[in-house]
Amino acid sequence: MNSRILFPIVLTVAILALLGMGCSDDKGTNNNGGGGGGGREFVSGDLGVGESYSHTFTTSKVVRYYCRYHGGPNGQGMSGTITVTPSGTAAQFQSSITASALQNLTVPVGSTIQWTNNHIMVHTVESDN
Repeated sequence: MNSRILFPIVLTVAILALLGMGCSDDKGTNNNGGGGGGGREFVSGDLGVGESYSHTFTTSKVVRYYCRYHGGPNGQGMSGTITVTPSGTAAQFQSSITASALQNLTVPVGSTIQWTNNHIMVHTVESDN
């Protein structure tokens, strides 16, 4: 094979391999913390149309959250509040992301919330802390 042809192919494969390192489609594990070690409770990453992200709440607390593109910390813009209560039966909750609002939710400890982006724009769900 001609070395002039081989070199660009090898270089292209190497670059694509480097670009792919650290990337993941598993939004369910993109969690920068857990609420105890100074990291944030959850960070979904980008959610395209129809994509979902889930998080399980393990302690009683109030968590503010927002969309990185359309809101901000401390209740700015597209944001909401999750109140995790110490009592009740843990369950699965569904939350639909639409236009410009995130839901305020109350769930018992041990519950999982699954957010699904049902809007034409990319959104995120990220906790303030």
